[in-house]
Amino acid sequence: RKKKKDKKEKKEKVKEFTEKDHDTLVRIVREAKKRKLTVSGDEFNLYISKLTKTDISAGVPNFHPRTQPWNILSDYVKLMESKRCLQMIDRHVQWAKRMATRLPFSTGDPNEKINSGVAELISRTLNHPMYESAYVEGVQSFERWWEITDLRKCSEKSIAELLATRKVRLLGLDCEMCHTSAGPSELLSFTVVDEAGIPILDRVVKPRGDIIDLRTAITGITRQRLNGVTLEWKEARDELVNLIRQLQGQKPIKTKKSSKSKSNVAGDGIARFRFNSSEPAIVVLVGHALNNDLNAMRIDHRPIIDTAFLFEFQKIGQSRIPSLAAAYEHCFSRPLRIEGAAHNPYEDAAAAMGLVVHELSQIKKTSPMSVVPPNDPRLRKLVIQNIPTDYIDYHSYIMKVFPPNFEPLRLEEFVGKKYSYAPPPKSQNKICAIFETEQKANAAFEALPGISSFDLFGYSTKSAATFTTPKGHVVPVEIRKSVPEGPIN
Repeated sequence: RKKKKDKKEKKEKVKEFTEKDHDTLVRIVREAKKRKLTVSGDEFNLYISKLTKTDISAGVPNFHPRTQPWNILSDYVKLMESKRCLQMIDRHVQWAKRMATRLPFSTGDPNEKINSGVAELISRTLNHPMYESAYVEGVQSFERWWEITDLRKCSEKSIAELLATRKVRLLGLDCEMCHTSAGPSELLSFTVVDEAGIPILDRVVKPRGDIIDLRTAITGITRQRLNGVTLEWKEARDELVNLIRQLQGQKPIKTKKSSKSKSNVAGDGIARFRFNSSEPAIVVLVGHALNNDLNAMRIDHRPIIDTAFLFEFQKIGQSRIPSLAAAYEHCFSRPLRIEGAAHNPYEDAAAAMGLVVHELSQIKKTSPMSVVPPNDPRLRKLVIQNIPTDYIDYHSYIMKVFPPNFEPLRLEEFVGKKYSYAPPPKSQNKICAIFETEQKANAAFEALPGISSFDLFGYSTKSAATFTTPKGHVVPVEIRKSVPEGPIN
């Protein structure tokens, strides 16, 4: 009877929400919708439709959980009685509690001085305009099977203060992902390096689900290489979790005994280094666009240094993030890899760590980098878009759009980020005008009539021409540069 009473009290306690729990309620309802969990046979949209007497055909935006007041969400969640639903609710509630006790980076004292170079790089990551979407909204550790490895708030000290008193260990992480029936970015391999770029863990993993696309051109891993690999993603993930916990002076989590596979033999996934964990340290994870790696590993860790957030572009600032290869070449004046070569998680993890070491050695922040390398072919191109697909002879018309002495050398088919030198098809509504030099392309753009403005993606654009279709419709046509020069709106 006592056990039943305790379960009932726990059940009632889980169902108690206030206005402060609005974000938690939104996450619960969103997962319920994702997993198609129903209340009395009704999904959330139908429940709101009946409650507000709104036609469900009005569209999804009217029924988004974020737009609903907390009390309506709370009433809906209270109706969830199944064991699966109650487990899901409890998981979200516990996650919110853990996030509330997450160790802050700073005490909030405006007079607090950060003397540590590592702390400065952490601060630059936290203050990047994309941090919120990448790590607060993007790393969804409230979902099932995640591990949260960062330090809890065991004292009033902040991470910035602890960095001055504790030993700091930097771990570089890079993962390769593939597309399977379980998801588009399932863990395929990963490498962890130390501060010197020496590999500590190097694992090839048997991905979850049935393989749809190994992305061999990017990952460098073939089906033949996966033959005999039985290391599950959770076993591999737990290795990294326990390494972090060991360094932080925490107890290891219980793991299943690792199975023997190809990924455990020398040269293909072996722990080559062991840390001396005699004194607790603060572990800082380092990576480029690290949020993608954390999602693949299903690990939520702080503090972090994201090298994608340490650099910015000329003119467009931090509205875009550079690739690892571009940042590496900008800092070290040499390419990271041969153009077109597959990625190597060891090389990428070591490169990200190298960028951190480079920034720590600089007196000032590295100067902004150009959006594209000098003499990049895109600098000689202008894109003509919104061409009516039923316009018969747009080739000769486009050549006449440009003023005399500013005509392009030729027109070129536009296909995503790749360009073909075949003549543009008549059904194409976007083509490229190719000029001899970057200077001539810029001069031609300036000579076009109209006022230049930035589009949503930061490209300089002009509405400099119109087409009259065979049906008599007058359509404005935009001409833009091929390289962004402004911020993303």
